[in-house]
Amino acid sequence: MNFPIPENEIERLKALHDYHLLDTLPEEQFDRLTKLASIICDVPIVLISLVDKNRQWFKSKVGLAEDETKREISLCQYTIMGKGFFEIEDTIKDERFNENPLVLAGPKIRFYAAYPLIDPNGFSLGSLCVIDKKPKKLTSNQIEALKTLAEDIMLQIVAKKESVERLKLEKFYLMSMDMICIAGLDGYFKKVNPAFTATLGWSEKELLDTPLIEFVHPDDRTKTELVYNKLKEGHSAIDFYNRYRTKDNSYRLLEWVVTPDLVTGELFAIIRDNTVLKRIKAENEESATVIEQLNSALNESAIVTVTDSDGKIEFVNDAFCEVSKFSREELIGQDHRILQSGVHSETFIKEMWRTIQDGRIWKGEFQNKCKDGSSCWLETTIIPFLDINKKPVRFVAIRYDVTERVSLENALRKSKYEIENTAKIKEQFLANMSHEIRTPLNAIIGFSEILRASKLTPTQADHAMIITKSGENLMCIINDILDFTKIESGNIVLEKVPFDVVEIVDNIKKMFKNTAGEKKIGLKVFIDDELPTSMIGDPARLTQILINLVGNAIKFTNIGSVEIYSRLVFESVDQYLIEIKVKDTGVGIQSDKLEVIFDRFVQAEDDTTRMFGGTGLGLSIVKNIVKLMNGEISVVSEFGFGSEFSIQIAFGKCSALQIEAFESQKSKPVFNKELNLGMLSILLVEDNRMNQQYVNTLMKQFGYKCTVADDGNAAINLIRENKYDLILMDVQMPLMDGYEASRIIRQELKNNTPIIALTANTTMVDYEKCIKVGMNGYLSKPYKPEDLQRKIAHTLVPSENINVDIDGSLKTDTVVDFDCLKKQVNGKLNAVQQLLNIFIEDTPRDLKELDAAIEKINYSIIESISHQLISTFSIMGISSVIALLKAMELNAGKKQNLSLIKNNFKKLMIIAGKARVEVESYKLIKQD
Repeated sequence: MNFPIPENEIERLKALHDYHLLDTLPEEQFDRLTKLASIICDVPIVLISLVDKNRQWFKSKVGLAEDETKREISLCQYTIMGKGFFEIEDTIKDERFNENPLVLAGPKIRFYAAYPLIDPNGFSLGSLCVIDKKPKKLTSNQIEALKTLAEDIMLQIVAKKESVERLKLEKFYLMSMDMICIAGLDGYFKKVNPAFTATLGWSEKELLDTPLIEFVHPDDRTKTELVYNKLKEGHSAIDFYNRYRTKDNSYRLLEWVVTPDLVTGELFAIIRDNTVLKRIKAENEESATVIEQLNSALNESAIVTVTDSDGKIEFVNDAFCEVSKFSREELIGQDHRILQSGVHSETFIKEMWRTIQDGRIWKGEFQNKCKDGSSCWLETTIIPFLDINKKPVRFVAIRYDVTERVSLENALRKSKYEIENTAKIKEQFLANMSHEIRTPLNAIIGFSEILRASKLTPTQADHAMIITKSGENLMCIINDILDFTKIESGNIVLEKVPFDVVEIVDNIKKMFKNTAGEKKIGLKVFIDDELPTSMIGDPARLTQILINLVGNAIKFTNIGSVEIYSRLVFESVDQYLIEIKVKDTGVGIQSDKLEVIFDRFVQAEDDTTRMFGGTGLGLSIVKNIVKLMNGEISVVSEFGFGSEFSIQIAFGKCSALQIEAFESQKSKPVFNKELNLGMLSILLVEDNRMNQQYVNTLMKQFGYKCTVADDGNAAINLIRENKYDLILMDVQMPLMDGYEASRIIRQELKNNTPIIALTANTTMVDYEKCIKVGMNGYLSKPYKPEDLQRKIAHTLVPSENINVDIDGSLKTDTVVDFDCLKKQVNGKLNAVQQLLNIFIEDTPRDLKELDAAIEKINYSIIESISHQLISTFSIMGISSVIALLKAMELNAGKKQNLSLIKNNFKKLMIIAGKARVEVESYKLIKQD
């Protein structure tokens, strides 16, 4: 600053602002004094100037238009440096001012005289100054008059401030919630504020006219009179309580602070109503007792810590000290990270911290490090305590020691892993054995079929029949073992499609008619007239159940008959309860064997296998499939007189639209051997010479041209040079297997020729591998000629006129119901295409989000996405996942059965993968 500054400048400025004069409106009492100064000193300009930090502001002025000027060019800045009169007779001759802008221009000040405005505390607030445009000198009388006017101005300023203060005190007196009064030593009120009336209900007149002791509760009067006598003796600022009567005759607890003035004989008192406060205090004392009891309870059952918003530990209870091995003194004030074990990932820690910083409760399990180097697992709930701005100010963590439980779970998890690993080894072993057996068996059964179709002598025909039957019996044994393995591993997924139970029973009769005839036993079917012709369920699995039961009945019956009974037991709004009985007159089952007959690898007699053959798995498989279908199976038997097996299963009802579509489908022509797809060019990739010859023979009979490659390398070289309509790919070959060959065809050669896997493996793992590398279909060995022809036709021409082939073990072609999809949009192909595009684009994202939600155990998101996907898969006609999704939605809503949710999700991913392949294949064919 380039102007003189008083030593007490900070205090001076504070005093100036306390008067609240700056920037106020003009006031007549100040304007009269400036006019008087102009007359007395005979000058054209007079100012009451208040010198602020960077300016001088004029409270009153005569002869000047401006309201303020900069402090650095003001002349008053010199006046406030002293305590007395200040005069400049000619500014031009004074080197301090001869270049001042106010001298050279503006008002052109030549003469300046002033007297400082000094408040009672000695602070110079400004000045009363007189100004002329010509040199001048005031007389002694003028100087004295200027001083008197300055002092009068200061008195006005002080009086104005005191008036404002009085108004504030009066306002405080009137508006105070506390009671304020003046009382006399005679025992009467002299003045009371409105709070008296508001609190006690008495009018001011009633209070002033009544001795104040009469308002006091009778039990408190003696105490009040003792206090009153002390006040009369001159004791000051006495604080005491008594109860005061109100207008409605209730009492209020009042706290009095009284000061006497013995000169005037008056008592000045401030009284506060503490009635509510006393009640709150009592409640707080009660709450403190409850809190103490709660704290004691928490110490007994829970581990509690409190940290501030930065994670510094503020409180730990005894239970925490016990489990962590730290003392309370070692923990208070420490960062919570002192307890971190390092087991949890940085992402886990950040996610937890982000949750509580957002003001949300976090729940989970956390491993803490103890003082002795050990660790403990704590089930933790962290609750943020928020301020009025919804920001966390501290975090309360309530924990429970679950170290023992986690250790047990880890042990169980390890055991589960070992069991699953063993199961995988077993599954792979079965797959390898299946491949080794099925590969030659495919050629045996295939050639026996071709042989039987040729011209043979009766003896040769019998021999060919024996070969066929032996191969089929061996295949039944292999299928039983693989079916049982699937049931054990939970890989069987039931269909929910329309079917006719009467037709199934009739087909079973046709299937076993010749077998029963060869044994010269009867095979009869009895069907209830009320049995509905269409219902919803899994027809393939029901057929499998009946094949086992009827096959066993015929196998163990040498004299008499086998009878099949079907009836409707019960009908509800949306279900039919169906009972099917298979009754025979065979060897029967001993009573002590009835309880174990459904166990795996168990047969009724020790010599049963020697006499009748079989694996002892058939009934075990039947029981498990019935259980999967939520049904019941029972047996009644008398040794030597036959057996009766009974199953009861509930099937869903078909809608009117489903019945119409089902009946329409049944009336369509089935696929037949005469179906001609033209001259197709087929590439067969197969290392087994018998199978090469078998498939090549079939291709010639179908009218197709077949080229053979011995392994994957040879196939790739042929595909580089030639174009094929279809590739039949064996998956297990030397040098390069079918999986690797298919991957190269799709990814490196960018070739989209349809590929059908021909494999002896029938596990879900093998199916997934086929789909993953880009194959379009799957046919398990051994297969019959019509199986292969239908598979080729379905793959190349997905038409409504072709009966869709269903692989009995994997059902690879029944995931997406394109007919159902078409009906959703009234057959409009553009709309179908749009739905397929949306399914391919959106479903992987939804499944990924669902997977993440399961990983984070976010039941709310699991429930939401599962519900959403039900609609998605329903529109696509993928009915096999609806039950899975509904179960996931239900369990997520109840926040339970996480393991079941995970298992259902695995099955969902398998079916979704199949669906994606089918949709992409469908789109490709439609585009071609």
